[in-house]
Amino acid sequence: MQIGDFIRVDYVGRLKDTNEIFDLTLEEVAKKEGIYDEKRKYKPACIILGEGMILKALEDFLLSMNVGEKKLVTISHENAFGKRKPELVRSFPLDFFKKEGVEPKPGLIVNISGFLGRIQTIGSGRVMVDFNHPLAGRDLIYEIEIKEKIDDPLEKLRFILEIFDLDAKSKINEKETTIEIENNSIEIKTKRNVVYLIKKYLKVERVIFLESF
Repeated sequence: MQIGDFIRVDYVGRLKDTNEIFDLTLEEVAKKEGIYDEKRKYKPACIILGEGMILKALEDFLLSMNVGEKKLVTISHENAFGKRKPELVRSFPLDFFKKEGVEPKPGLIVNISGFLGRIQTIGSGRVMVDFNHPLAGRDLIYEIEIKEKIDDPLEKLRFILEIFDLDAKSKINEKETTIEIENNSIEIKTKRNVVYLIKKYLKVERVIFLESF
């Protein structure tokens, strides 16, 4: 593989110390391990190598693989989500949450001044909130397989739309790309990201969005 390749990847991510699964794409494994979520779509992940869509260490490992290969890779916490920082665990008065209309519970994810944290404990009128990444300080193991590499321009266009979970009709020629969305408006930020990837990798001059109702 090389930077700029469009690939579909299946993986199972586990915590090295406990073997607990924290993320995966395989439905049969989710059912076998008793963590199946019927609301989730289980399918290979769409990755453009070099776009920072996954951990840098994992991306570097994928660059050494070929389509159809399945490998196991261990990633240290330093190369994953970093060390846990004690200073990112902060205490708040219980009244703070009551004023915000939030009933604090251990494990609840809260947004405080734009920062996401997980409530650890509640006691003596204080709430401890951990703003570390949930996987900070954890070494990870990935079982990963490259299922497919996309080369056709139209398939690459559909691939980009799939990254943003956009169900749309699309077509492409040498100068422009047309994307038709039915009964669904797209946020400006998403449009900009879609346009960025299309113009960078498909080399078209113009991207047209059509909304039909």
